[in-house]
Amino acid sequence: MNAVVAIGATPVIVDAAPGEYNPGRKEWMAAVSCRTRALIVSYTMGLVCNVDELSALCKANCWYLVEDISEAVGSRWRGRLVGTFGEVAACSLFANKLVTAGDGGFVLTSLKHLAARLAAFTAHGGNFGGGQWRFVHPELGYNCKMAGLSAALAIAAIPEIDRLAQHRREIAKWYATALRDVVTMMPWRPDDTDAYDVPWLVGIHVDTVQTRDDLRRFLAKKKIETRSYFLPLHLQPSYELLLAEQLKAKVAEALPTGRIPVIPQLPQAESLGAIGLNLPTHAYLTEADVGYIAACVREFFELTESPPQQPEQALTPFFSFDETTRVTCSRNVSTQTDSGSALRTRSAE
Repeated sequence: MNAVVAIGATPVIVDAAPGEYNPGRKEWMAAVSCRTRALIVSYTMGLVCNVDELSALCKANCWYLVEDISEAVGSRWRGRLVGTFGEVAACSLFANKLVTAGDGGFVLTSLKHLAARLAAFTAHGGNFGGGQWRFVHPELGYNCKMAGLSAALAIAAIPEIDRLAQHRREIAKWYATALRDVVTMMPWRPDDTDAYDVPWLVGIHVDTVQTRDDLRRFLAKKKIETRSYFLPLHLQPSYELLLAEQLKAKVAEALPTGRIPVIPQLPQAESLGAIGLNLPTHAYLTEADVGYIAACVREFFELTESPPQQPEQALTPFFSFDETTRVTCSRNVSTQTDSGSALRTRSAE
């Protein structure tokens, strides 16, 4: 959304469909206008939507479809990877993503002319290839190049995407089996023939904000890290100011007609942001770890007969270079919510 504002365009935030994490056709159609130029779909928490329908809608109206696959690497719709439906797809490589370079990201596009402009845009808007126009800058740009070491880290993880994705789905199944009679699980679909969801994080919903906060404090005492769902965009302080300025302009336009616009209300996003929290989800989580975490959640709701027993800690290989040089790490897997490894100490053997 920052990029939308940066180019002088007006972002219109769309609510999720009831019971879902992404907008449906009804929500999209309620938000578009004659000024719409593009739709941006985010695949929240790795859950996919009917992107075929969305793509057809964009083509029928000559809109760009921009996919944000940061939380959905490995997710598919009807067998096709997300990020391949629209004209453009963006992906974060921040440390907590399924594939990481530590930070930064990349953009995918099927349009050759746009690929060339994107490459120039990341290098001060210039041409850094060969020929007489080298170091000439046809347009303004930024310095967004990724360091080679960071790129190498991400590239090394690409062959592991399918394995990592399958492990995420297993984690979600373990949590669902242990907790679906206690809390509401995020609406991922393990058996859907169209949607292949790869949960970025496993989330749950409770009944109230107070219950969420009490549960988080209870789990923290058990050394289990959790995170509340993100504050919805329209409630972020920076965007509240932006929306207020937009509202002033709309009011000025609307006064002669007597129709006064209001600040957008997104009840689904607001509800999820208030009562949702993420449980530990990362590449080193085992079924025993999930069992312990789930038992602690059940203990909070007084649905366990005996205190949970934390799995024994063990040294788990992190990287293996050769027979003489190996790096291992000590893990405390129950204390990490995101996809980063739960590293606490490292030692070279």
